[in-house]
This record gives sequence, structure tokens and C-alpha cells, in this order.
Amino acid sequence: MNLASDPWLPTLTRDGMRTVGLVDALTADVGVLDISSGDPLEDAAIMRLLVACDIAAADAGISSAQWVDAHRDRFDLFDPVTPFWQHPRMAAFADDPKASRPVAAGSYRLVGNGSTAAGDSHNEAGIVFTPAEAARMLLVRHMFSVGGIQSFVASAFGKEPMSAKNAVGTSRGFVWVQGSTLLETLELSRPATGPVGTFHFSWPDGIAPATVGEPEGMLDALTWQARAINLLRNADGMVDRVMICDGVRWPEPGHGTWTAHNDEQLIPHATYIQRKASDPFTAQDVHVDRPVWRQLLTAWTTDGEPGLLGTDLGSGTIRMTGLGSFQARIDGAVTGSLPVPAFSREDGRRLLAAVTAGYSTVASTSGSLAHNRMSLGTDALSKATTTVATAGFKEAFGTIVTAAATATISVDDACAAITDIATRTSAELISDVVRVDPVAAARTLTRPAKNAKPEAVPTPLPDAHAQSTKTKAAKKRAPVPESEAAAPAAENALDQGSGQAALF
Repeated sequence: MNLASDPWLPTLTRDGMRTVGLVDALTADVGVLDISSGDPLEDAAIMRLLVACDIAAADAGISSAQWVDAHRDRFDLFDPVTPFWQHPRMAAFADDPKASRPVAAGSYRLVGNGSTAAGDSHNEAGIVFTPAEAARMLLVRHMFSVGGIQSFVASAFGKEPMSAKNAVGTSRGFVWVQGSTLLETLELSRPATGPVGTFHFSWPDGIAPATVGEPEGMLDALTWQARAINLLRNADGMVDRVMICDGVRWPEPGHGTWTAHNDEQLIPHATYIQRKASDPFTAQDVHVDRPVWRQLLTAWTTDGEPGLLGTDLGSGTIRMTGLGSFQARIDGAVTGSLPVPAFSREDGRRLLAAVTAGYSTVASTSGSLAHNRMSLGTDALSKATTTVATAGFKEAFGTIVTAAATATISVDDACAAITDIATRTSAELISDVVRVDPVAAARTLTRPAKNAKPEAVPTPLPDAHAQSTKTKAAKKRAPVPESEAAAPAAENALDQGSGQAALF
């Protein structure tokens, strides 16, 4: 199975769906528009490999199809010496029943976890992968594997590799720019500058699993061997079992001379965050419950944003895919897009501020209602919030931001529309609660405005010392207005989708 020429990539072409090899996918005459496997993790993992091929080809001064063809012998999936993206030494333990695991029929985002090859399946399930399916699974595991116990026979590497780390792309969102064709997508997604590094075709020589590697460029990150893997075929040539354990570990800040700045240079296809002006930028984990357009807009409008999003992107659509996870737990795929904004980054910050204020408005109202209902001993609000406008305000925000990004409406009109939707959503929340709990709704309607100051007493008390003492005591006893206390937690719950105030 040669990935350069044999068909294994599901693509959308000008003539419909077609499965092709790498060379055909990168040949203009074939007319590939996009990768279309039906699985967002597979699509992103394939795109990551194609981006690596494109960067290597640009560095060599040839087309990506020519570069892949020139290295055709290195893309052999079952080469006995250097199998593509696999550890050849593991093959010696193919007959050891403790060394391999069965494959599973299902996306890694649905059935995967840290200790399995592709998911949990009984050894006698009889599930097999075609070489093409196995190749796509291989790409996904190198990009998105979560951590956890992933042991292998101790005699293989001198000691037993046990607990594995997350792969490079597991929590980081992979960002690229979609064009009208695959070749245009690769051109738009090619970083203008940055160290190139090494394209890893197979397991690197002289490195044992669970060893921290020393990447030097973007190609290292894009082809990083995050897992030591070996695919096993049955008598029919189908892949039915996999050997897998921790691979080469990506260095973390503090390892030797490695700093967060190294990540900025070597991993440009990610979003970054800066906590304080004096702090370095660090890669931002994907947020499972936060709309992708909001995550992308936040990164695109950040002053000094490193990587691809900090450059002039021209036209197209910014896409991002990641895997929400915590340690060995998989929370699900995170995927979405945002048109490359037609407005300036300054206008984008105004728009983002309106979005943030809109979320805060709804969060403050929902948090206040939840607080009042709980203080009255009544149920939470989930049964009372059923209107389309309330349930869909995030989607409405996204539609408005997309319209502004494509210059369909102005940024001023977009900000006004977002404010209006937030106000109407809050009003509908209160209206819904009035029907089931009018007292809680009334308390919310009469709550003090945030940061509001109490009215001054017109006539001072005769005893100034006594007045001062009473005032201090009252300040000690006065509770924080519930609207102030509930709003931040409620806004977080709006994104997390859980808790008493998580209504959406």
C-alpha cells in the first residue's frame, strides 16, 4: 500500500466524490476541491499531512505533487524496514498476544480512549480495516491521541512504556484557511516564515518511546511521531490488530532551553492566548462548548497573535478542528469555521466586545433568575426556557458575525443586532419564568444595576461617630448583589452547558 499513488484519500472533486492517492490529490488536473472523509478528525489529520507536504515542497522549490512523487518509496505503509509513520521494531512482537490490540469500527472521537488502538472492542469482534482505513486511523492517532496508560511489552525497549502524553494536536486546535480548491487551500495555509525542520516519514532512529524529542521546525510538528505504532494484517491483507504505545514526546516549556516561544515558531497552525502583557503567548486549548467562530474571532483579534492567524490571510474561510479532552477522557470533536474577516482587526475587537457583552447580559439574567429561584426553594430554570430566541442566541450571534465578516452587514449594524438579541433574550427569559415563578422574575427585574451606588441619605444623623460605626457594620453585613456574584459563573455555564444556570 503506497500512499503516494494508491487510493486512500476520500475527496470532493469537480466531478463528484473520488478516492485518490497523495500525488493525484496534489495534481491540479485532477480537480480536488477538498478532503471529505465524513469524519472531522480524519479530515484535519489528512489536511495536516498535506500541509506538511506543501511546506516541504515549497522549501525544495517544486510542486507538492512532484515532492511526494520524488519520495514515493518513503510512503509505503507496510515497508518492512521503514513503514510510513510506524515503528518497525515493534513488528518483532506481532505474535505476542499482550503486544497488540484489536481495531474498532468507529471514529476515535466517539469510541477512543488512551489505552486502546482505535476503541474498545472484544478481541473476537472480527472487525478489520482496509489498508486505506488503517492509514487514515494512523494519521488520526498521531495527531489526536489522548494520554493515559498505554503499556507495551517491556522486552521491546528495555523498559515498559506505560503512561503516555497527549499528542501534539490533541487539545490544540488545528487551523487552516480553506480556498476554492485543495491546492489553493494549501497555498493560503502555508506560513510565510518559520523554521522548516524535518519531515518524518517513519520512526526516528535512536529514540525510544516516551522520550522527549528535539523538534527544530514546522515539519517536525506536522509529522511528529506521537505514538509508536505498528499495523498488523491478517491473511487477507486487512488490518485487524494494532500495536501502540507512547511515542516521541513533544517538549514542554522548561524542558532544557525550550520555551513557549518555540511553540509559536514551530506550530503556526494553532490559536494562541496571552494572559497578561508580560506573559508569553501559549497555545490555546479548544473549548468543547464554545462556538468555534468565537474562538477564532478571539484569536484573530488578539494583538500580536503569533502563527497563521497573525498574518494577512487574504481571502477564504478559516477552519479549525480539535479534540476536546482531559487526560485520557475524550469530550468530543471541536470543528467549525469563520470567513476571513473583511473588517479590520480593530473593528473585529469592537465586534468581539459586543459579543462578550451580549453573553454577559444573558448570563447575568439567567444567573440572577437561577439564584432567586433557588433562594425561594423552587426548581431550576431548564423547564422554563423553551423559546427559539432563548435557545438559539449563540447561533444568532454566529450568523451575525459571519455576515459582518463577509461584509454583508456593517460592523456597527452587527454590534447593534447582537445587543438587541441579548436584550430580547434576557426579556424572554424573564417572561418565561413569570409564568412559573413570578416572585423570582420580579426579584430579577428589580435587582440593582451592576456597580450601582445606593442613594445618599439627605440628613446626617446627629452623632457622627455613631453613624460611622453603623455604616461600617452595615458594610460588613451587606451581601454582594447576586447579579454581580452570579454573572461570571453563569457566563461560564453558558459555554459549559452544565449547572443550575446552564440554560442553553
